[in-house]
Amino acid sequence: MQAARANRTPLLTAAGALIALLFIRRARRHRSRAMPGPAKLQGVQSILWAGELMEQGLNPARRIKGGDALLGEGE
Repeated sequence: MQAARANRTPLLTAAGALIALLFIRRARRHRSRAMPGPAKLQGVQSILWAGELMEQGLNPARRIKGGDALLGEGE
């Protein structure tokens, strides 16, 4: 205990360095995870638009990019 009191500054410096090292390791671990890319807004339609199509008996997924995406009947 007397040795710790006599060398308080080096002991606190070492403890601070250890804590900083742990934070850096944690930050690097979180940064290495895969990050999702930005969302594409191509083909985004409103819910009302989809509701109108479903009321007509049509599938909104086939027309989401604008215009009729169907190649022909049954394809």
